[in-house]
Amino acid sequence: MPKTAIGGAAALYTDLANALAKSGHEVTVFSGNPHSGLEIEQNNGVRNIRFGTWSPRPRLLACSRRAFDVARRYRKEIAQSGHFDIIESPELGAEPLIIKVLRRDCPTTTRLITPHFMLYSMNQREPLVLVDWLERTNANLSSLILCDSRTWGMDIINHWRIPESRLRTCPLGIDLSRIDNAKRIPRPIEDPYVLFAGRMTLAKGPQVLAAAASAIHERHPEVKFAFAGMDTRLMGGETVSEMIKRSVPPDVSRLFVFLGFVKSWDLLVTLYRNAAVCVKADVRSNHSFDTLGQMACERALVCTKTEGTIDMIEHGSNGYFFDRENPAQLSEIINTLLGDPGLAKTIGRRARETIERGFTSHHCAKESVRFYEEAITEPTHSHKPQQ
Repeated sequence: MPKTAIGGAAALYTDLANALAKSGHEVTVFSGNPHSGLEIEQNNGVRNIRFGTWSPRPRLLACSRRAFDVARRYRKEIAQSGHFDIIESPELGAEPLIIKVLRRDCPTTTRLITPHFMLYSMNQREPLVLVDWLERTNANLSSLILCDSRTWGMDIINHWRIPESRLRTCPLGIDLSRIDNAKRIPRPIEDPYVLFAGRMTLAKGPQVLAAAASAIHERHPEVKFAFAGMDTRLMGGETVSEMIKRSVPPDVSRLFVFLGFVKSWDLLVTLYRNAAVCVKADVRSNHSFDTLGQMACERALVCTKTEGTIDMIEHGSNGYFFDRENPAQLSEIINTLLGDPGLAKTIGRRARETIERGFTSHHCAKESVRFYEEAITEPTHSHKPQQ
């Protein structure tokens, strides 16, 4: 549980850990420290242990080093505090792999977020075979595998050749109190604006919103376009933000505001709350934090139909779908919402109600505990990995 917990797996696990602790469970979280040294603190009933730093390059070395760091810390915790009932981790980097290999006395679950092979494939890069093998082996050694979308999970376990009987569907959720209690602070962009929030990669699709921007500008020349997320570089060295700026006329590109990685939780929620329309243009996605957060902030969301969004969005009721290959369709929907604030407000209210009904951290914790109990009571954690 990093200190920021702004988005992605970090934010979702922060909310899950807090919800588990609130329901009476003892929770210990291992996570990385942005600087050298060890930090141990108690927050909201969750014991946070942050330790170490590791180089992000090369990827294989970073994964291996992280696995050793986690194993060493786990050994110290066992010596000091006794056993854990269950170990849960995302598949990312196969962090608990050494624990699973050396200690088979504790059941484990792996929660599928976005494995290395899938992430690289979506960004049109060749996956690293050994990193994929580490994540597959880590998942294969787990008692159960949890995933928010069954379709998403099936694609992953089929790639890893893991039996379907090990997969459980457990929707992810967001802590609404963390959303509602966020402070309202000044924004670096004036109203009205259309918001894209997420890492600036081609797989997430900021270029899709850019392609629709000219048609939106023609009907709503006052509207700006905010891009909130860490910029990335393409194979030729150009950044994604540079690429999309040169893809539109100058009178449109001057309306683009690139905010970079948003380090402030209050600012991120403020950006959600005040967006006229939010756009998600992923190639594929599960129950992403940005989607959950924007819906929780009662925003009208226009998104691509992915494994995660089809679980949450009913087209025309609590959000809208559009074809990623059809920017004209995206601009038409956005223009309709910009021209009818009452409609946008109604869509946003229904989006919030959807989150309240089934996509909160409380719902996620309740379902997670059910599967943890299954993993603990059933001897599934003694199986041998599939070859």
